[in-house]
Amino acid sequence: IIIGLITSATVAMAVRQNTDIDMTYRVIRSDQSALHAKAIELWAGNVLKQDLQVAQTDSALDDWNQPLNKVAMQQGSVTAQIQDLQGRFNINNLLLTTDKSNLELVRFKRLLSILGLDESIGDTVLDWMDHDTQTRFPNGAEDEYYLSLDTAYRSANQVIQDISELRKVRGVDQASYERLLPFIVALPVGTEININTALPEVIMSLADGIDYGTASTISATTDEEPISDADSVALNGSSGDVAINSGVPANGHNEGSSSYSFQYQQWIEEDSSVSGLQNNITNDSEQNLLANNPAILAAGIDSKGI
Repeated sequence: IIIGLITSATVAMAVRQNTDIDMTYRVIRSDQSALHAKAIELWAGNVLKQDLQVAQTDSALDDWNQPLNKVAMQQGSVTAQIQDLQGRFNINNLLLTTDKSNLELVRFKRLLSILGLDESIGDTVLDWMDHDTQTRFPNGAEDEYYLSLDTAYRSANQVIQDISELRKVRGVDQASYERLLPFIVALPVGTEININTALPEVIMSLADGIDYGTASTISATTDEEPISDADSVALNGSSGDVAINSGVPANGHNEGSSSYSFQYQQWIEEDSSVSGLQNNITNDSEQNLLANNPAILAAGIDSKGI
């Protein structure tokens, strides 16, 4: 009996010791990972600070777009890549929609159409975010709908904190979410689209009549020679609506940044903030591609990220 008790106590002590060693190892690795992440943040902050001092635009040619290759560190290695998410559509810009201006909602619905998704998602996402409980006619969804679900919840009625929140919105299933994911982001309200690093699909969403070929050419051109004048941009594109999935590949693309948005002629007439800019088109070589037709002017566009 005594031998059995001693054996049991010894085994229990050994198991406890192994458990303590494993817990200590995990804590040490967790602390190391946190320090590695902090080091990457400091590296990124330094790169962006240097870029701010020398660059007038944010584009794929900037140093911040060069990846940090594998760097050996204690018990591991790190790699890093800075991405300018202003090359995507900021979903929180939908809160800028008013009775007088629905530009952001129109652009989001156009992006949905380009990606082959239901445009009514635009109304349901806006209802999810806006501060009232009135359902947008005819495709919106407010608390009345969400509280009727088997697992009931209320609409957020605030900005989207994380893009994964869209999975809570009516009409956004997993397939739609994955299709949208490469082209949207949840940034503070009021950010702009960076034309220098925007994806072709995002460029197409900025105004009617921009086909995928034109958008791809613009994207490739800005990769080689970024646009620096954010006040006026002319776009070489035909008039008319963009057809659903008109030449748009099914897979996503790399993201980028710099803030540009385009205003179609009919919007220019309604929006005094961009009136008078119609003839202000630069003739620099970097904009030759964009200056062949009458201006589709920039509204909410910049050539730098946040």
